[in-house]
Amino acid sequence: CVDYMLPKTTMEEFCYNELIHHCAADNERSIANGIDGLKPSQRKILHTARQRKNGEVKVASLAANTTDLTAYHHGEQSLVSAIMSMAQKHVGTNNIAYLKPNGQFGSRLTKRDEGLAQPRYVFTEISDIAKKMFRAEDDAVLSYAEDDGKQIEPTYFVPVISNVLVNGCEGIGTGYKTSIPNFNPLDIIDQTVSYILHADKALEELVPYYMGFKGRVEKEGDFYIFSGLYEIKDHILTITELPPKVWSTHYFESLQKLTYDYIVDIDQQSTKEDVRIIVKCKSGTKLEDKNILEDFKLSTKIALNQMHLFDKDNVLTRYSCTSDIIKDHAKIRLDMYQKRLQYQIRKVELDVELYKNKARFLKEVSDGKLKIMNKKKEELRSELKTLHYFEHEKFNYLITMEIFNLTLDEVDKMIKLAQKMQDELDILKNTTPQQVWLRELDELKTEYQTYMYKCLNPDVKLKEKKQRTSKKN
Repeated sequence: CVDYMLPKTTMEEFCYNELIHHCAADNERSIANGIDGLKPSQRKILHTARQRKNGEVKVASLAANTTDLTAYHHGEQSLVSAIMSMAQKHVGTNNIAYLKPNGQFGSRLTKRDEGLAQPRYVFTEISDIAKKMFRAEDDAVLSYAEDDGKQIEPTYFVPVISNVLVNGCEGIGTGYKTSIPNFNPLDIIDQTVSYILHADKALEELVPYYMGFKGRVEKEGDFYIFSGLYEIKDHILTITELPPKVWSTHYFESLQKLTYDYIVDIDQQSTKEDVRIIVKCKSGTKLEDKNILEDFKLSTKIALNQMHLFDKDNVLTRYSCTSDIIKDHAKIRLDMYQKRLQYQIRKVELDVELYKNKARFLKEVSDGKLKIMNKKKEELRSELKTLHYFEHEKFNYLITMEIFNLTLDEVDKMIKLAQKMQDELDILKNTTPQQVWLRELDELKTEYQTYMYKCLNPDVKLKEKKQRTSKKN
């Protein structure tokens, strides 16, 4: 850092000793980690939401809880905006929303940060599919960050598939920019399965995908072209779909500024979910002869040449293709499964020993072989050690057992539990990381298909909303 005790410093010293820290922090806040696809604020929000066990919570309260639990230092309004964004489901936002939008969280009519209800009036909670994407079984083996000696959120999560490809990422830091579109989770799952089964085989490149988008996607050179839809009937043009991230109200306003002499009137009939803009032209106008996509700006180009992400070592990396992102994520995910299996094996081995020793302890107490009455705890601990009982936490698992558990019925129960744990241990020891991953990919695929069906069928969402309302009342 710059020595502020000195009367002056050079520009070079200031840039390399002071400004550089701001630039690094700016990039960390603006560009996602390639492993979990999250920026720091999103990771803190997701961690806090996953810790909650009490159902939905006000957005304002979740922001406050996140500040307290994860030592967020940049103001709650930034968290509120991030929470609202993480819960959005309409076209052009998230392919998978990890928070539920229980209220007005925006629509296709306006930009993502417009048309939102006040955070004190809307609710959210962790979504069901988030639990399949970010597995609770991983929590014990994740690495956690610290703030002033307090454990906060994980350094990064390790989702079942590459999340940065699911929901994309946009951000401008200092000297770096990232722009990654959304891709189809089902395609990502298929490519991940292909990598698991044939790691040396080249993966197919993914095509950008936004759930609910009804238009066309075509590749043109290094670009993907997203085109909206329209219908022509006589001299009336009806626009029924817009490219992703083109919002109905703003598009309508841009149409009103067009100076084409053949346009008579423009009528906005779009809803929160669907696009419908009617352009009335002069009678006799041959709309079929015009380049509608170009004249009415109904197409956008998406390039994949700015895919910058932080890697597992927190180093900014430029990716040239989606397959490299999938492979880098897959290596970390496989290592996570290995750590998780080892942790589970150690835990179940401990449980087996505890249940076996509890059964033995209860049996010997019931048979009178082991006297526990009128003895001090230290004396009993010494005797248990002499009898070669499994020592764990100073034998507290034995000497703190309640007296009504000292029965033969409990002996049988402990023997059965020990056998159950032994069977589970045998299964774990014969399970590979690849097998666990394939099973969880299948669970995620099933959950996503259900999620997608509900998102694309408003009647199902409306029915669930009514059921939620009736429970509150």
